[in-house]
Amino acid sequence: MERFELQLKRNSRQDVRSIIEQAAKSLGLVTAQVTTLSTFPGSIHWHFKQANGRGTLEATYWPDRRRAWLSVRPGREAEWIAPAIRALRRLVAKGAKAHRKRLYSIRRSPIHGRGVFAIRRIPKGTRVIEYRGERISQEEATRRYEETMEYPFTYLFEVDEETIIDGQMGGNTARYINHSCSPNCESLNSGGRIFIEAIRDIRPGEELTYDYRLETEEPMTRRLQKMFACNCGTRRCRGTLLNVE
Repeated sequence: MERFELQLKRNSRQDVRSIIEQAAKSLGLVTAQVTTLSTFPGSIHWHFKQANGRGTLEATYWPDRRRAWLSVRPGREAEWIAPAIRALRRLVAKGAKAHRKRLYSIRRSPIHGRGVFAIRRIPKGTRVIEYRGERISQEEATRRYEETMEYPFTYLFEVDEETIIDGQMGGNTARYINHSCSPNCESLNSGGRIFIEAIRDIRPGEELTYDYRLETEEPMTRRLQKMFACNCGTRRCRGTLLNVE
């Protein structure tokens, strides 16, 4: 078995499995099998193939030792394997480097739907992300959401009396940051641009949150109470996404 080591940074929190699978997918390789190797307890072992080609390229990731490598069994060589090895090594190294620079990732949230989670320590005062999306008028925001009162109204961010950012349209990861009554971030308006900034040190694995402090001019009804209900579950939870001050 010929083996080719993949470059990983030791003691990092990068998602190596995702990096390898995305690199293989980008090269058009098909995952024929995913197993574990008994000689490397806890390892992840892939068999990659080309759609209509012969030969198998194997990849192994051993989390306990922070090692990953590609391997080819004798007799399973094919013309596509050598260039695939070179490309995979390059893509994995590039993906690991890019991952180390990222502050957050998106995954399922216990608060609501998808959330944004720190993948490494975020110091207090860090501008984590800009809230982006289509800039529309207050009237257009009303037409889009308030008449139907659908949940995406939480993607609307008021910049000033005339401008709303609709994160649902052309938005970025910031739209998935959930509300909390005891947040670790806050929103800042800097020259008409909205940024989410850490208000304390945030540990890896923590969900990023800020206080939405939503406003409504409608009389409070049971329907609105249910719609604006808060699920943050913190000790200081006030039970609503609305600004009740």
